[in-house]
Amino acid sequence: MICQFCGKNKATNKYHVNVMGIDKEIFLCDDCIKGINANSGLPEEQKIELGSESTISVSSEELKTKRKLNQLQWKLSNAVTDERYEDAADLRDQIKVLEKEVYVNGK
Repeated sequence: MICQFCGKNKATNKYHVNVMGIDKEIFLCDDCIKGINANSGLPEEQKIELGSESTISVSSEELKTKRKLNQLQWKLSNAVTDERYEDAADLRDQIKVLEKEVYVNGK
């Protein structure tokens, strides 16, 4: 089976993912899991384990919060590019609040 993330390497890890009540199986290679973990911002105990079959569950509220966070980060990037620093500061503050909700509360 080929990794469903990169589409190049052999998938050596199988995960059951539940997103808003829909169950799916995904197959990932070790390199992709390492990359996902490195960029996730999650504490060590919440990162995806290599070489194990596990279940990853994502709620609709969690997805909404993470999407909102991504949207704010995109707006922040645009505000900085456009030199709208007051808007950027406000967006930065909103991002800090959401990051605490997403990463500190274990979501």
